[in-house]
Amino acid sequence: MVNLKDINNKVLPRGASVFDEAGNFVTIVAKNGSVFIPNLGTASYLEVQSSGQTLCSFRIEQLEQPNDDALYETVNAVCE
Repeated sequence: MVNLKDINNKVLPRGASVFDEAGNFVTIVAKNGSVFIPNLGTASYLEVQSSGQTLCSFRIEQLEQPNDDALYETVNAVCE
């Protein structure tokens, strides 16, 4: 799970689409700005779009010490 905000510390619009660097749809932004990204690789560059327009992009890296007891990891990211 990624808690995602823009450079002005504002939540991104609910329903905005998230695409990977190959242009594949990954997920959508939830109403509180959270984004669930399944099958995260070692590092990912992602782009957020709304109505076909790019809003921003962000990079997340997998945690060095993942919590094997957790269902998912949570990280914060800034979309620039």
